[in-house]
Amino acid sequence: MSLKLFQREIEDYFLRENARKTQEFLGLQPILNGDFRVYEIVITGNNTNFPYAHNLTFVPKDVIQTYAVFSGGVGTVVWNYSAFDTTFLRLTTSGMGASDTCTVRALIGRF
Repeated sequence: MSLKLFQREIEDYFLRENARKTQEFLGLQPILNGDFRVYEIVITGNNTNFPYAHNLTFVPKDVIQTYAVFSGGVGTVVWNYSAFDTTFLRLTTSGMGASDTCTVRALIGRF
């Protein structure tokens, strides 16, 4: 994400400088300069290298997990980064019953 302000159109010097400094500050923030999408993935039962199509145009390198809930109350989810490719994310779930579900939300992409 990049913020492009029309600084030349701002006639007031102080407003123009504040706009320039704001744009410069935001440009230095890594989380704002990444290419991320929010995903909610639901997986049933224990799985190894569960494939989930991410529909990105690149291999994602970063995952910021924000939420994980297991319908049976317990379980583990592991992001298999080394198995990510241009089509799929790969996750492993364990510690759940056969009909239990894992719902996980994350920001997925790259800085």
